[in-house]
Amino acid sequence: MHPSDDGLGSAAEKATKKPCRRCEFAKLGLEEPTETLPDYAEAVTLSEEPPKRIPVGTRIHVVLAAPVTTSTEGAPVTSEVTSDVSLEGLVLIPAGSRIEGLAFATEADDRARILFTGLVLNGQSVAIQGLGLSEASEVGLPAQLVRKASKGKRGGHLLLGALGAAAGVGLGSLGNAVTSAAGSEVGYGLSRELQTSTRDWAISDKALRVASRTTAIVYLRSEVTLP
Repeated sequence: MHPSDDGLGSAAEKATKKPCRRCEFAKLGLEEPTETLPDYAEAVTLSEEPPKRIPVGTRIHVVLAAPVTTSTEGAPVTSEVTSDVSLEGLVLIPAGSRIEGLAFATEADDRARILFTGLVLNGQSVAIQGLGLSEASEVGLPAQLVRKASKGKRGGHLLLGALGAAAGVGLGSLGNAVTSAAGSEVGYGLSRELQTSTRDWAISDKALRVASRTTAIVYLRSEVTLP
């Protein structure tokens, strides 16, 4: 019989035989640990997508959700996007999203001016700089005169540029923010023609009422970065 066939093996073979890991752990009442490597394909964090940007000059079609009457401080306006806003096949602002702003009257005419200041998208608020246009691309929305301007009073001599600069603070109380910004220019991406025609609009204390469901266009005066 060959020495290695006696069921016991030689001392040298026993010394070189790899111990049974499972047996050793079993003696201690433990399970043998696995040594599998982590799945790096899942562990590696993918690079973040580049931010989605809506360019200056984009026109967003909206409809007013409720009637609004202008005020010198800017009356809150809520509108609803009526059609998707897409760029290169990607929907950036879906229909039904909400856009909010401020409405006021100027001494220029009896059209209500609206500065849109915030986009509510998927529960998040995004600051924007938008000017309200009619469906005919005219600045301001058709409105009904419900109170004439006070004689000799010019709405505190505030200009459209003041509300434009204050738009970034949101739809809360503008107060001092408007006053301190009274010398600011309107613009932020408007064409030269629009910038020139709106810079010197003085806010009037007359009251203009815009009907509910009035359609409008939000003209973006600056680029918008979406979350």
